[in-house]
Amino acid sequence: MGTSGAWGGSGSAAAKGLRDNIAPLGDGGAGVVRAPSPGIDPADLRDAVRLLDGRTSTQSSGPSSSRVAAGSARRRSRTGGSSGGTGGAKRSTSRSATAAGRSIAGAVAYRTGDRGALERLGLDFDELSSLNDSFEVLRRIVDMACGQPDSTIEDHERRLMAADIVDKLDVSGSLPTEVSAETIVMLAVAAMISELVLSECGDVATFSSGETTEQDIRDTAEGLAARVTYSVTGVTEDDFATAIENGVNELRGILGIE
Repeated sequence: MGTSGAWGGSGSAAAKGLRDNIAPLGDGGAGVVRAPSPGIDPADLRDAVRLLDGRTSTQSSGPSSSRVAAGSARRRSRTGGSSGGTGGAKRSTSRSATAAGRSIAGAVAYRTGDRGALERLGLDFDELSSLNDSFEVLRRIVDMACGQPDSTIEDHERRLMAADIVDKLDVSGSLPTEVSAETIVMLAVAAMISELVLSECGDVATFSSGETTEQDIRDTAEGLAARVTYSVTGVTEDDFATAIENGVNELRGILGIE
């Protein structure tokens, strides 16, 4: 992060506010060392939620990023990309919620061996099981959930969000077997916020060293998402998507965002 080829972030007021809040947490770029941060205030991520309403004007191409299979699919590798423009990257809460809902449904169905649910989503349980490769299973569920790549910042973030959700629910098995649907939705909203922050602020903050790490961002986003009381009325991808979208709207109200 902090390289000259990194995406420079959206040009909207909300994006600039988010970058201003996060920038002091990193190395400052160009070898400028800042004082260690005492931690992240959830209020510092308020502008990330403002960016989720899809009101900014245009989509922009962004940096390429890949999951590293070893260890965790949540490790991030940035390889540069567009130098960035002044237009705001458009984020649609509805589209992100749809992708998240499908990724949840796919991961839960695979984890529980629900062949019918997987078939409805265009996946085959026996085929996935025969892969003997947890990362490949994750990739196929993410591709199903997100559809054809379109090289936008929104798509880039959505895929990382979906990968984080699937990793938690299926590949790593890090969540308890009896985790509630409401908790899963909360984690999806947190992943949505986290990936937006890491994308917008990647060139002005170093999350892999110092006192503030990528995990700090994720933990703070989770704390922010946990302020909402989520309601999930069913177990289909549409039920999860609706709960996620409603949760983001409720969070906007809690934060006083119009």
